Amino acid sequence: EAEITQTYTGDGTNLNLFDEDDERPERHNIVFMASEVAPWSKTGGLGDVMGSLPAALARRGHRVMVIAPRYGEYQDAFDTG
Repeated sequence: EAEITQTYTGDGTNLNLFDEDDERPERHNIVFMASEVAPWSKTGGLGDVMGSLPAALARRGHRVMVIAPRYGEYQDAFDTG
């Protein structure tokens, strides 16, 4: 499993998500919005990434939220508000 260490921020800089040398790495609030999230909705690679990357970031201590359309009534789906 590949590990992501940096992400492009859109302004020409990179955001270091994990600094293995830092005893207290910086934690981030991260929101993903996508049209598909595995295992609920998946037609290609995006669904796979959205099904695994947010969970991996959360395991690293980041606060992560995923927003996606509800295409059907899934057993474990819930409304947040």
